[in-house]
Amino acid sequence: MVIDKPVRLADGLHVRELPSGWTICINPKFATWFRIDRPGRELLDLVDGKRSILKIAEDTAQSYGIGLSHVEADVRDFFTAACDRQIVVCEGEREEDHKPVRHELHRLFLRYNARRSDAGAVAEMAPAVAAAAVRGLPETVRVIFRVSPGDVSFGNLRAALAAAGSGRTKYLHLDSRMVSPELVGAVKDLVAVWELSGDGSGSEAIESLRSALETLSKEGVKQMHVSVAAAPDTDISGLYRLASDFKCQKLTVENAAAEDGRESVPRGRARGDFIRSWDELFQEYTALCVSLPMTMRAGRTQVDCEGINYRTLFLSGVSYANCGLGTGTRSIDVDGSVYPCPHLHLPEHRTGNVMADDPETVERRLSDAYARLAANCSECSSCELRGFCDRGCRAAAYAACGDIEAKDPACESIKRTMWKILEKWAIVKMEPDTAETSVPRAERPVAASGPP
Repeated sequence: MVIDKPVRLADGLHVRELPSGWTICINPKFATWFRIDRPGRELLDLVDGKRSILKIAEDTAQSYGIGLSHVEADVRDFFTAACDRQIVVCEGEREEDHKPVRHELHRLFLRYNARRSDAGAVAEMAPAVAAAAVRGLPETVRVIFRVSPGDVSFGNLRAALAAAGSGRTKYLHLDSRMVSPELVGAVKDLVAVWELSGDGSGSEAIESLRSALETLSKEGVKQMHVSVAAAPDTDISGLYRLASDFKCQKLTVENAAAEDGRESVPRGRARGDFIRSWDELFQEYTALCVSLPMTMRAGRTQVDCEGINYRTLFLSGVSYANCGLGTGTRSIDVDGSVYPCPHLHLPEHRTGNVMADDPETVERRLSDAYARLAANCSECSSCELRGFCDRGCRAAAYAACGDIEAKDPACESIKRTMWKILEKWAIVKMEPDTAETSVPRAERPVAASGPP
């Protein structure tokens, strides 16, 4: 970092004082947050777009009546961290130079054996659809096979997985009740990550998941994710313990509900279709988050609750919640039809067919129709937390009121929860992510010290 050039606050920065004495700075554009103690806030208050970091260090040293050498290193470290989190920008630099927003495709969903009367014919098509879906795509794209409950041809499923390319990371997402030693043995060498869902009642889902995880563990599977619907009797902490016991990499909790079994309806967000109170669900999630700082530092099971991932948010201070609608994500149905999201398999959102259309044509249609949708939600444009949820779930908005540009129906609950989590987390000591400056340590007045 150049310390002799002027430094300014990032555009659109939001600053909030907390009762604990800490300050939280949020850059909504990049979904970054930065907590600072009182001396750190004094440094931030000196940022006026004219002073350089060196000048700020000199002014700080003068105000305390000490030499520059006592504070220069601390001031430099503080602003280096602030710059990394997009809180301040040095003259001549662009914010985009630090955290470029990812727009390339990174997730491809493929359906296999969905609930259809022609399931047999669909299974036969699966390898051809998989091969066509990945045509021209880079090896870095993750391919996620979503297998519906029902009779599954192990041979056809294996052929479909193989057709998706040998170098790609492949996920197999299926109901935990479908897991069997026979299935695992048939496709284990082609699957990188097993994603299990448990969509019964809370206790039923846990027992089904436990049985499936035991089977996978016995078969030597190492990469496992768990996704569970937040039924009235679901214990999130209990689910975490289960996932952690089996060394799962991720636990996802959804306030899920299906509407007449239609997979096109976004789980948990369609209006009036919630299983749990949002506030109750997030209160339980928040309690779990703030109780596990050492677990998070140890790199164990991640927890994701309706799109809020505690690990990316609280360990790195950066949260990319972008689902990639129209840019980073697409979903292919069993007949080859292309949709922007696995929850938008509806005729009005079909943008082509991988079996019949040129890939570039499909790409252009997706980008033109969906890439800028989130930016069009007027209620989100001034929200300081918009970067953390990327303006919510567009499929949920469509399911709730038929308008894909509308406000996410879970918006208010998510905002309340985000602030509760941020405020609680701001008093948890987690080095090195805490910007507790030592400027100056011994000489500064007691009244200016940070919270204990």
